[in-house]
Amino acid sequence: MTRFNSALHFLAIFLLLLSCDKGTPAFVDNPDVWFIPKLEVYEGAGRDGIASVNEPKFTTTEATQFMDEEDLVTVLQIGDDIKAYPHPILDYHEIINDEVGGLPVAINYCPFTGTGMAWERTFNGDTTTFGVSGLLYNSNLMPFDRATETIWSQLALKGVNGEFLGKSAIVHSMTEMPWSTWKILFPTSKVLSKDTGFDLIYGDYPYLDFRTNNEFFVFPVNNTDNRLPNKERVLGVIGANETRVFRFSSFTEKNEIQVIHNSFMGRSIAVFGSAAQGIIGVVSASLKDGTTIEFLPTVNDSNLLVDTNGNEWTILGKAVSGDLIGTQLDIPKSFMGYWFSFAIFYPNLDIYE
Repeated sequence: MTRFNSALHFLAIFLLLLSCDKGTPAFVDNPDVWFIPKLEVYEGAGRDGIASVNEPKFTTTEATQFMDEEDLVTVLQIGDDIKAYPHPILDYHEIINDEVGGLPVAINYCPFTGTGMAWERTFNGDTTTFGVSGLLYNSNLMPFDRATETIWSQLALKGVNGEFLGKSAIVHSMTEMPWSTWKILFPTSKVLSKDTGFDLIYGDYPYLDFRTNNEFFVFPVNNTDNRLPNKERVLGVIGANETRVFRFSSFTEKNEIQVIHNSFMGRSIAVFGSAAQGIIGVVSASLKDGTTIEFLPTVNDSNLLVDTNGNEWTILGKAVSGDLIGTQLDIPKSFMGYWFSFAIFYPNLDIYE
């Protein structure tokens, strides 16, 4: 497919999305039983109109052929396995069915809310894959699992129609960063290859000025919280009864990764960030035995986090030197996204100041 034909292909999808209306696709088994308001569900490109990647390939170098320094990647670590998924590919496919650290997961990313996370895809002992249903709720991706055809809401983290109605997804948090930062922090880890089986131009953003136009929405959204600009990217830390967002403006020093120690849902957390490096992330600041870890601002070239006892940690929460070497900290449920999406799905959230 040539660059011209690729652009025409996604222009056609974009125009279809612009002209879509509320509706229910034919494969929904229980159209009248929804966990969310059915009348606020919009039908877009149709089931599998945006194709998931089901046999992903990985590389460590090829991505430089289509990635710009400021392009984002979303990174998942399970055990010692680390993989990065470039947004220029996720923008076109939204779901990558993969296996990380031996665990079957679905990487799901919504371009319209800017949110990416990993869900386990084994239910009751059976492993399935996820696809793009073509439905959106508050402009957010609604995957479906191929085993039961249950419709899920990405940001509600639940099945919203079908056999798994009300079932919570098992979520693994991912850390987002620019390509330039990823190359420094994890130069030998695996990155999703553009060899997806689809002949597309992954460097061409398919949704016009959506990311930069703060008032432009393809689908209606219910956000009435104007405390922050709609499209400001923030980190949301999600708890059962509490949600808190952290902003890049809290990390002002250009030459270091700063750390905010905070209490969330009765637990100590450490939120690290650098506006210059385009990264915000979070790890638990407590060991299994309850010992609290205090991190220091990081100014070394490796960008490792250092605690007050001299242990060095990656930003994914693994100790790589010191007395605690090999220790893996928990990562609270969290993900990056546009402010408006957190304000809609987590209306009682607070903003760290």
